[in-house]
Amino acid sequence: MHALALKRLLRKLTLSISVLFLASCGQGDGPVSIAGTAATPLPPIPPGFCDAINFEIVCPPATIVNFNGGATTIIDNPDPTGINDSEKVAQMQKFPDEVFGGTKLELDSAIDFGAGEAYTIKVWSPRSVEVLFKLEETGNPGGGFSATVNHGGGGTWEELCFDFAGQNVPPPVIALTIIFDNGTQGAADTDPGNWTFYYDDIEQVASCPGGGGGGGSGSARALTDFEDAGAPYTFTDFDGGTATVVDNPDVSGIDVSARVGQMQKFAGEIWAGTTLDMGGDVDWSGGEVWTMKVRSSRVVPVLFKWEGLNQERSVDHGGSGTWEELCFDFTGTTGGAAATELSLIFDLGVVGDAAGDPANWTFEFDDITQVASCPGGGGGGGNAPTSTDFEGAGPFTFSDFDGGVATVIANPDASGINLSATVAQMEKFAGQPWGGSTLDLGGAVDWSAGEVYTMKVWSSRVVDVLLKLEGLNQERTATHGGTGWELLCFDFSGATGGAAATAITLIFDNGVMGDAAGDAANWTFQFDDIEQVASCPGGGGGGGGSGSADIDFEAAGAGAGFTWSTFENVDNPALEIVANPVSGGINTSATVARFTARLGGQPWAGVETAHGDIGPLTLDATNSTVKIMVYKSVISDVGVKFAIANGGAQTEIKVANTVIDQWEELTFDFSGNIGLAESINIDQIIVFGDFDLAGRTQDNIVYFDNIAFTAP
Repeated sequence: MHALALKRLLRKLTLSISVLFLASCGQGDGPVSIAGTAATPLPPIPPGFCDAINFEIVCPPATIVNFNGGATTIIDNPDPTGINDSEKVAQMQKFPDEVFGGTKLELDSAIDFGAGEAYTIKVWSPRSVEVLFKLEETGNPGGGFSATVNHGGGGTWEELCFDFAGQNVPPPVIALTIIFDNGTQGAADTDPGNWTFYYDDIEQVASCPGGGGGGGSGSARALTDFEDAGAPYTFTDFDGGTATVVDNPDVSGIDVSARVGQMQKFAGEIWAGTTLDMGGDVDWSGGEVWTMKVRSSRVVPVLFKWEGLNQERSVDHGGSGTWEELCFDFTGTTGGAAATELSLIFDLGVVGDAAGDPANWTFEFDDITQVASCPGGGGGGGNAPTSTDFEGAGPFTFSDFDGGVATVIANPDASGINLSATVAQMEKFAGQPWGGSTLDLGGAVDWSAGEVYTMKVWSSRVVDVLLKLEGLNQERTATHGGTGWELLCFDFSGATGGAAATAITLIFDNGVMGDAAGDAANWTFQFDDIEQVASCPGGGGGGGGSGSADIDFEAAGAGAGFTWSTFENVDNPALEIVANPVSGGINTSATVARFTARLGGQPWAGVETAHGDIGPLTLDATNSTVKIMVYKSVISDVGVKFAIANGGAQTEIKVANTVIDQWEELTFDFSGNIGLAESINIDQIIVFGDFDLAGRTQDNIVYFDNIAFTAP
């Protein structure tokens, strides 16, 4: 903005400074100062020129705070062309340290969102790269809102737009964070060509031009068929994925077109794939569901991700060697940033080998089509069985990953609730903390038979068991009590409306590295009789399948043994577990939590658990209503928020108590966060007991208890 005015201004400024410098010389051959004459004045700055963060010398600078490998410096614009011919820009180099290395820009004052709920940034990159832009809230231990938009690469300036409209960002926001390629460790020391980026003109705007994103104008194609008439088709391959448009190698069945897309996955990264430029922003009024025809010689999960919107779905191809139509349902999750690019990954989590085994690592795809709903509910054909008991010939197809090894064996303990002859066994070896196995169900789950699964599990110790429905991308965790065969229940009620579920993933003790080689007794488990049912017997097992038990602070319950930390509260007194001050009425608990909000503490002073104390919890219709009992001496807001392992979090929800000096149950509705990245695998809870922006007149004692995760 104001680029031409800026260049003229800076040139005048340079000339003026030179004249002033020379005029000060009293000796030598240079000009002689003239007594009684005023110094040459500096030219005026154009109105509004410094409203954006533009890194020019005439504007007040933001304070640069680099972290974890990110390194921002202000330099001369290395490419003053196209949309950015300014003199100065910010250079970001990402060095090896943490995968989230970046820069925080601290502001002189809090952001007034009345001026707009979106930000544009001019970005230069030599390659396609995700750019994360985050609003930092004062005193928010979980971090603030963030948006991610793709730069298309090519060594040119592009204007990206980050849309926070409708997010109700809480004040005050006093810093902005930018991260390039979040999730990947930088290598600017050895590969500066790919890890040096530039950004400029960070500007608050009313809305994103054309709906946001960094792509072109207009709407994305509602049908991409790879025929010559629609060319060009722009792929950006990454980390071993190679996509091309080829002649259809199998003109039969549901796809008799001439040209199709082909993906080969070579050795590189386990997430190798490609990103297809869709030619504009997706107009979701045309439908929130996409179908794609896929051909594969083997069973393979296909990940379909909208960049910018940052939403993905995974559906299995049945491995028939023929064309199958897969359906990817984004219903209810399209309200974020604009989607302008589509990423495809085949067999996420496994390194490809198209060079050595092309038959198993070459796939075709075609007719990417926007539709109103999934035909027949989506998926890759056929219905999954309602019961899997591991008896008979099978087949029972497991895909082990990252240290998990599943096999079918003779029942080692035919007793109690399980007298069957054969069962499945899981051994968790050293690999990754999430090591486990995926069982192919042989078709799509028909949810008319029930939205709940039970499974018999044998374990010699207390252990969390995660059951995830692949394709649907929903998971639940239940806890085994360590007493031999137990029936666990995993309740997906109200969360089955997405893409088809065609496989089940099981992980025992998610988050802990296995050691079946050195400690077989503690890292060998059995499971059997995976059954689809209408409801959990007796209300469910092991925490109700919600991913987290209620937090009641009792000795035999949850909460008292958590690692709680206090923040933004002067001397940060520890959370106390104490006797219930008034046991009766709605709260007859023996013990509760006591938080002291200091007079001099921040309004948002609070406490948080350690990561891993709860969950992993994924918000859905069965658990997104959170209730908490409070006992307070003042009327003020109580805030609750959640965070995931990488620190990502949505904003807190605040509800005020309406009575004092008695127990009251407050209800927090997190249903609006279902499906968001920060609502999947939650492992931390944060509580603000006395969130009073007006300030306190004394130390305030807040008791809280019985944090419950329920359906509305």
